[in-house]
Parts: sequence; C-alpha cells; structure tokens
Amino acid sequence: MSRNFFQECETFKWNDIDWKNYFFAEVSALAYHDGTRAKRELNKIGITNYKFLENDGAQCHIFSDKENIIVAFRGTEPKEMSDVKADLLAFKRKSKTEGRVHMGFKLELRKLWPDIEALLQRNKQKKLLQKKIKSF
Repeated sequence: MSRNFFQECETFKWNDIDWKNYFFAEVSALAYHDGTRAKRELNKIGITNYKFLENDGAQCHIFSDKENIIVAFRGTEPKEMSDVKADLLAFKRKSKTEGRVHMGFKLELRKLWPDIEALLQRNKQKKLLQKKIKSF
C-alpha cells in the first residue's frame, strides 16, 4: 500500500511549531522517494516549484512556494555503497558556521553544493525554511 503524505497540510502554518515539526517529518520521509513521486506529492499541497539534485550518490529535493524554499537531503540508503562509505565517516567536525557536522554528510553535501548554492541564489528573495536538529 502506498503511503499518503501531507495529510495535515490544508494550509501552511509556518509559525506553529507542532505543524512545522510534522511538515518537516513528512519532507524527511518523502526525501527517500524518487523525484517523480516527490513532485506529485508536493503538487497536491500546492508546491509546484521543484528540483531533484543527484550527483554520485548524493541526493536532495529542493522545493518552494511563493515565499519559502526548502532543501531536503536524502540520508543513508543501506544498499548504496556511497552512503555506507559516508556513514563510516560518522565522526563530527567543526562546521564553518555553527556547531559540528557529520563528516560523511559534509562530503556528500560538497557533491551537490554548487547546484544548491546556485538555486538558492536565484531564489534569494525567498526565506530558507529549516528545521534545526539538536545533537545529543
């Protein structure tokens, strides 16, 4: 049976922390699907600006509405050798901006960063929505 995404997205409630947590959980789950499925699900809730990026095993979905832009990265896929290699680099390094970052993620991000940066630059009038995850 196919999972239905975004069941609680009749309207966007960016200022409601519980709704925002739900939305980003849905986005995180959707990131493991291909671009066609993700685009179809996002279209259902009115998000029509969509781009799927992939380079040497690193993947992310970038989508936006009129005011906001979101970048959702796909995490580990156990059958993908590049993901397994990235997970072997699980030690954290100091980030250039704040906090610490999983070294494997940082290396995967570098594969996509030029395309992500260009897309963000073209959409600089939009707010980059993010869900900060606390490290334990």
